[in-house]
Amino acid sequence: MKLVNFSASIDKGSNKLLCQSDKNFLTINESFSVRIEDEYYSIREIKKEEIWFNFSQITQDDKKYIVITDLDKAQFFSRDFVEMYIKEYAIEKHAMIADGGSGYEEGQVIVHEEYGGKCNVNIRKVEDGKVTSVSLDNVENFFVSGHREISPEGAGGKDLKIVVEFTDTKKIKVIEKNVRSSAFAKGANYISFEYPIPEFIPEGQIKIYRSTITLDKENLKDFDGQIICIAQKIDQTPKMKIPIVERGTINAFKMYNEGAMIIEDKFMELEKRIIELESKL
Repeated sequence: MKLVNFSASIDKGSNKLLCQSDKNFLTINESFSVRIEDEYYSIREIKKEEIWFNFSQITQDDKKYIVITDLDKAQFFSRDFVEMYIKEYAIEKHAMIADGGSGYEEGQVIVHEEYGGKCNVNIRKVEDGKVTSVSLDNVENFFVSGHREISPEGAGGKDLKIVVEFTDTKKIKVIEKNVRSSAFAKGANYISFEYPIPEFIPEGQIKIYRSTITLDKENLKDFDGQIICIAQKIDQTPKMKIPIVERGTINAFKMYNEGAMIIEDKFMELEKRIIELESKL
């Protein structure tokens, strides 16, 4: 006998059990039965999917949320494992000087970290302490695109401001998270994490690993949130496939009855064969 505990969600009147997203899909199949509280179910089908969504990030009441729109029902639940796919961008070598600042010298290098990345700002030309030309080295990719003004600090100078460009590297950063809370309203799923992603990441893609179990009958209870389920696989005898009922077996009476019916059928077959043999004597 094999037991597997897992979390899932199911609506009242539905026979679709939505299992908690996990990168390692549930190791069960249609040969298992499922217990939800005091009710027992057989499994008709298990569908395992990697589902992609586009997301945007918003701030509401000083809290950050990931929003997935155009949904007909909630797709994310508390404790779901998710993967977030964020585009990476590199800073271009050349920049425009918005304000040369003061107190700089040629040959100085400023290490600048912002927007999730890092670059070296090489001061090439200076006039009376004001920077007139720089070049940039991309050290670690960034998570923003387009033109932005940055203010590198260091090298003994101050007030330097330059306009830089971030271009697509065609690379993707994967961030793994577990959903802390989830709410659904007006076709949108709002989810939050214990540690939010940086606010300068406005959008991206998110993926879940969802197992959907189709049960043999509808759920008649109204559950609030996720529930703990127990999946069980019953061992069988090798020839007659009679269920082996052990201590702790879920729905043991059903397994016992199935075994008794199999044994009775076999006895009836044997009795029939004996009668046929006797008639030939």
